Amino acid sequence: MPIEVKSEGEATLFVDMCAAYETLDADVQARVSGLTGLHRHGAGHFGTMFENPLDDHQDEDSVYAVHPVVKVHPVSGKRALYLNETHSRRFRELEPTESVQLLSRLVVHAARPDNTYVHDWSVGDLLIWDQRSTIHWAAGDFPPDQQRVKVRAIVEEFE
Repeated sequence: MPIEVKSEGEATLFVDMCAAYETLDADVQARVSGLTGLHRHGAGHFGTMFENPLDDHQDEDSVYAVHPVVKVHPVSGKRALYLNETHSRRFRELEPTESVQLLSRLVVHAARPDNTYVHDWSVGDLLIWDQRSTIHWAAGDFPPDQQRVKVRAIVEEFE
């Protein structure tokens, strides 16, 4: 919940990764269903804003989190893409060039307007989203010299 927001900007984008998967062509769904993604904080091809990105020659299995590219939501049973442009480095089963091309294509597809909700924050706003099937990021459309203060809580599971 925002306690203080900037004078302008301050949008957050939320992408429904179930919708992103469901709107892929059937051939692309089949292609990605057996792939595993290699992830590391800031190591994605668009993650250059983070310190200490990995060199391509480093041992990926020792430093990456490994996840299936398509996962099944534990409650709804829907399939969702599990990737993002900042932390997803590549797909283990593909050569680097092919991997980056496919990853870029999937990221662009996922962030289409019909899969995305953009929220412009106001003081007192409360948003709830399912972290298991949603990715989010700041739009970066706010002045960097202004402060923002938000409160965030993560709920593990509802009974």
